[in-house]
Amino acid sequence: MLKYIVVIMLVGMCTLQTQATEEQWHPNWLPADKIIIQGLDKVTARVFTEEIYPNQLVKFGTLEMYVRAAFKAPPEDTPESVCYLEVFENKIGESRRTVFSGWMFASSPTSHAFEHPVYDLWIKETIVHQPEPPATNPTQPEATAAQAE
Repeated sequence: MLKYIVVIMLVGMCTLQTQATEEQWHPNWLPADKIIIQGLDKVTARVFTEEIYPNQLVKFGTLEMYVRAAFKAPPEDTPESVCYLEVFENKIGESRRTVFSGWMFASSPTSHAFEHPVYDLWIKETIVHQPEPPATNPTQPEATAAQAE
């Protein structure tokens, strides 16, 4: 976490000194379409891995999780996946309460860790689906050549 704070401070100072454009200092993070979250029930040693979409509800034991935003670093940068996660605990006979709300980094899950006496949660990866390029019709050049004759 300290590493990210130092980087943010340095970027701020450089921006003030050089009057750089916004594009030069902010990474081109890609919005993620799917997030892979892994969890552990410390009592039963049950592990779960779930692929979820942003704003989709996922339940694990007494926990309810929502990923509000997720991003992945571009391929040319150091690999990094980050997501904003909200976790609520919904015990029987008690009101629903927030147990975690914040950013999680796949490369350093302890920098902003989910702390709970029964459960551990961490993100494994964010998945970005790039649009496929339009398919070319391999028969099209042949048809054009036949029409030319």
